Amino acid sequence: MLCLRALALAALSGLLLLGACTSVPKGAADTNRAVSLGIERLKEQHVKTIQAFADLARQSVQQTWDYQILPETVTRVAGNRASLSRAEAMRIAGTALNVREELMDEIDANEQELLSAVEQEYGAVLSVNAVVTNYLASAEDLASARENLVQGGQSVADLFGFSDSPAFARILEIANNPIAAAESR
Repeated sequence: MLCLRALALAALSGLLLLGACTSVPKGAADTNRAVSLGIERLKEQHVKTIQAFADLARQSVQQTWDYQILPETVTRVAGNRASLSRAEAMRIAGTALNVREELMDEIDANEQELLSAVEQEYGAVLSVNAVVTNYLASAEDLASARENLVQGGQSVADLFGFSDSPAFARILEIANNPIAAAESR
């Protein structure tokens, strides 16, 4: 039990000392959470931009195929003839449809690749920002706890019931004056 108390005291003392060196403005964690929301909004806009770009590419393929490539192909195959046979027309339409679908599939695949990259990159940024937010929140909590101890007139020793302990008194004596403690041995 004494070992657990000593460990708790050491951990709390370390945190208090660490916190004493750290100055974090109140509300810093909340501000950083707002940054995370801003990053999420940027990600959403990035995704929408990629989707709009891919949609424009699909529209371009559709319009070019229907109004330019297909009519030019029919004209080229027909040559000087006034019309195509049903078999020729079906072959041209089938080939055109297959090529158009291949282009659409390629657009879809590239769009998904870009969306995955955006998801991964923004995920990494948000993960790092979450660590920073947690650190800031911990530092704020630590500063608040330290402030409460000081305002309450309590020491860490009082908090854990060590103030009456001879072992605690000796450690404090050694810490305050190591030379005198060494000479008194």
